[in-house]
Amino acid sequence: MDEKDLNSIPEQEDTEQKEAFGEEIQLEDNDNWVFDAEVATAGIEDMLVSDNPEDDESDEENENTEEQSSAKAVSSEGSQVQITLNKEKLQFIPVAICVALIAAIVAVFGVRYYTVPNSKEGRLMNPASVVATVDGTPISAGMYSYYYSSVVSYYESYASYGQVSLDTTKSYDEQMTVDDEGNEISWADMFKQETMNQIHYITVYYNKALEEGVELTDTQKSTIEDQLGALQATANETYGTGEAKMSQQKKSLNNYIQSQFGRYVSEDTIRAMLEQYYYAMNYRGLFATEPLDEEYLANFTSEHEQEYYSVDMLYLAIPYDSSTEETANASTEQAEEIMAQMSDEASIKELVPEIYADYIANDAQQMVEQGGGEVSEEEAEASSLENYYSRIYLTLSYSDAKTYFNDDIVNWAFTDGQSSIGDKTYYSDSEAGYTYILLKNSDPYRDESQLYTVRHILVTPDTAVDAQSDNASTDEEKQSFIDKVKGLFKKDDTAEAETDTAQTEDTQTEQAQQSYTEEQLAEARNSAQLILDKFTSDNGTEKDFALLAEQISADPGSTTASGQNDVFGGLYQINDETNFVQPFKDWTFDESRQYGDTGLVDSDYGTHIMFFVNSQPAYLAQLEKDARTALLDEMLSAEPKLYNKRISKVLSNYKVEAPASTQTQTQAQAQAQAQPAE
Repeated sequence: MDEKDLNSIPEQEDTEQKEAFGEEIQLEDNDNWVFDAEVATAGIEDMLVSDNPEDDESDEENENTEEQSSAKAVSSEGSQVQITLNKEKLQFIPVAICVALIAAIVAVFGVRYYTVPNSKEGRLMNPASVVATVDGTPISAGMYSYYYSSVVSYYESYASYGQVSLDTTKSYDEQMTVDDEGNEISWADMFKQETMNQIHYITVYYNKALEEGVELTDTQKSTIEDQLGALQATANETYGTGEAKMSQQKKSLNNYIQSQFGRYVSEDTIRAMLEQYYYAMNYRGLFATEPLDEEYLANFTSEHEQEYYSVDMLYLAIPYDSSTEETANASTEQAEEIMAQMSDEASIKELVPEIYADYIANDAQQMVEQGGGEVSEEEAEASSLENYYSRIYLTLSYSDAKTYFNDDIVNWAFTDGQSSIGDKTYYSDSEAGYTYILLKNSDPYRDESQLYTVRHILVTPDTAVDAQSDNASTDEEKQSFIDKVKGLFKKDDTAEAETDTAQTEDTQTEQAQQSYTEEQLAEARNSAQLILDKFTSDNGTEKDFALLAEQISADPGSTTASGQNDVFGGLYQINDETNFVQPFKDWTFDESRQYGDTGLVDSDYGTHIMFFVNSQPAYLAQLEKDARTALLDEMLSAEPKLYNKRISKVLSNYKVEAPASTQTQTQAQAQAQAQPAE
């Protein structure tokens, strides 16, 4: 092979490479790529990518390091071959050696294997797909692209409602915002930062779940298949299948996924993402059942106690125009004039019709139009006015004050001696475009109302079985219920986890769409009693109960079946005002209740198997939850390693257009807006 042969890449591979990365295949200057494999089919754990992130600083260091420009290009040990490529170094090697070396690389490893992401996950992921490592886990180009697309869509959605200052018609590189540390960064960098935050969060807890032997529940597995099935159905409708329906389905699904989330994202990516998400949530739930170390909790309380105070405020909000010094001064003068007229609730209500006049008129007009002639203008205006009267009340928590206001407002509201009831101030937010005029209506206080924490398993007549019958049920759902109950009472270390949440019974009302007969309800109670008897005889723990709830509870609002974050194990936190059935509340509020108490509660939904956790002041319940979250956050301390050049290449091909014939104008605009400017 002569030098011309060496530099000519097969036409098909060159075309695919340009499509994927928008450039010819070439060795990057000092890119620090290290190829390490025993055979070309080695698993991902056997493939070694550079230990150093690909950034400009490492490139500069390599150029100035004499040792790295030495003639050591190939080293071997046993059956392993390690090849370090450096363009600077290769120019001093005789052409014949250079030709032989690169030809060997191409023959053994393949150009595309190390240069083009393959849209696979896990062991099938090739080295070119790795754009970062988190907690030792390789992150694929597809996974990064999926999360990036989701983050951008999230912020664009908020921008459409005016809740963030993001112009989706302009370059995200040229628009600035502020990160969590108060640093000014571009929106493009914010998106990349948030993408890695999300990936970091999920990956670390996913790995912890695997270490602890956590498994997915049957419901979670079904949910994953259902979501992939829904994507497949949408893909078939979007692309059509014709006579070759079965053979084209896989292709249409991946094409559709790429059109929505970016190049390199595939069915494998979506499946891996969903599995990792559920594993991570299960681990967080498992962690929530562990008792907190008393010394740690005491220290956390001492450091953060002030954060659990709130202050009641009365307030008005007016537009703040900071486009020029003149408009900013005019807005400030208006705020001071309004503040001078505010003395109590009645005086503030008198200002509402004038200050919110335009908003009230617009809301009233929409109400009339939507009412179809059944709502008069007078009725609409009166209703809208009442709505804005209700908006003058604000309960400001310490954490919200820190988030939405500056330190001066926080000190004014929460520090002893800085302000009294009836004092007034204002805060102008140039980014939000509003000035908030505040009147202090209470001293700082904590929520001392009692909050009760319980777990429950709902057994409905639809899932109940005749516990005494020797004959197998012909109903598949009931038989499935029996199989689950029989298989779940096993003591081992590979069970799923649980998490805590505060829900209302509104989610349960969806379950009770029919009226049950007394006989049906009795059947549910028999099944519930059978389960409870087995649980108590096995000396079941809170963890065991939560695992059981995940598998068999008919209430998705308290399990991962709801699809909500941090919902696991049948847990509810309720108080007197919570909209729950009275028997449920009566059992929970019994003053004799102690941790670990169990029992049965009958309701119109079926029978609830109860497990009592605790009762405590609401602020303390939140404090303990935050203390657990702080411990979980400590697990995220290790920084990810980023391969920035590969990330840049992924983002340059981040969106793929769907077929024009199937695309609405709205879809096309949404995809165009999601494409970050380079």
